[in-house]
Amino acid sequence: MKESKTQQLFRQLRERIESGIYPVGSRFPSEYLLADEFEVNKKTANKAVDMLVSTGLLRRGTGGAGTVVVKNFEFPRGQIAFFSVPSGYCMRILTGVQKCALEYGYAVTVFFPETTDCGELLASLVNSNVCGFVFCSQFGYLADKTGLPAVLVDHFPENDSPVDVLNTNDHLGGKLMMDEVLRRGHRKIAVYSSGRHYPIRQFRIAGFMESMRNAGFTSPQKQIFYGTAFDDQSATEALAQILEQEVETSVIVCDADDAACSMLKAVRKQKKEITVTSFGNSLNGADRLAAIEQFPEKLGSAACRRLMHNIKAGIHSTGYRELIAPQVVYQDEIPVISCN
Repeated sequence: MKESKTQQLFRQLRERIESGIYPVGSRFPSEYLLADEFEVNKKTANKAVDMLVSTGLLRRGTGGAGTVVVKNFEFPRGQIAFFSVPSGYCMRILTGVQKCALEYGYAVTVFFPETTDCGELLASLVNSNVCGFVFCSQFGYLADKTGLPAVLVDHFPENDSPVDVLNTNDHLGGKLMMDEVLRRGHRKIAVYSSGRHYPIRQFRIAGFMESMRNAGFTSPQKQIFYGTAFDDQSATEALAQILEQEVETSVIVCDADDAACSMLKAVRKQKKEITVTSFGNSLNGADRLAAIEQFPEKLGSAACRRLMHNIKAGIHSTGYRELIAPQVVYQDEIPVISCN
């Protein structure tokens, strides 16, 4: 369908605003000037300006103040889809994604699928106005199936996938936590993992082990005990095994918040004076444990910026890899003990 003169002028003026010819905050040309420049009548120019006002790009002044450019794009410029599980950690990642997306003028649509079988949903989104995807946690396997720009966070591909990946440096985080435990004099140490088969957790455990070996532990792997995620009973059973091996255990270093939460319950139930550390700093409630802060908001923001780069460049992915440096927080919750 052929554009009317009003629609043509609206599109041309919008392109000028978006390109910066009329900067944000500047006074917009009057309808008289527009009519003269574009060789249209004043009524057509006035209608085109009204359309720009209705989109929020312009604001008409009062008392002869003129019309001012208030934005240089229509919101939203596009949509991005965020796939995740509804965990506290992933919600912090989403906070970073959304803040960054708004800076670029994009809206975020959030999905918490109850199943990993998302083929039909994904196909619908690919054929919609969605411009790109951020896949978090267990939905990472979808990242190379969209045909659109996609970024993966809180998950590592199982192969040499070309998808762009941003994560916390979990190995460094494990090392930093164990270094802090050792620095405070602890040598009767156990490691509790509720994610034996989670690759990211294995990076954390590898960091624990490296730090212990550097401190002179000859067989630190013997200090690792495993349970099941979000299972208090398995933590209770693991604690019994820990105390059977070393009754004087002073600290249990956990590889995730869920592991720390379950182990803390078990320790209190047994009325043991054992320090528990966490990994993630996303625990709810009054408990404040020494933890690794992974800066998930920063991670989400970095992932979104990478996605915006790919959308602008018109590419799906490049195999980009970035690791966000973590930090130990609440370390004073680990008591200092004698090294004797």
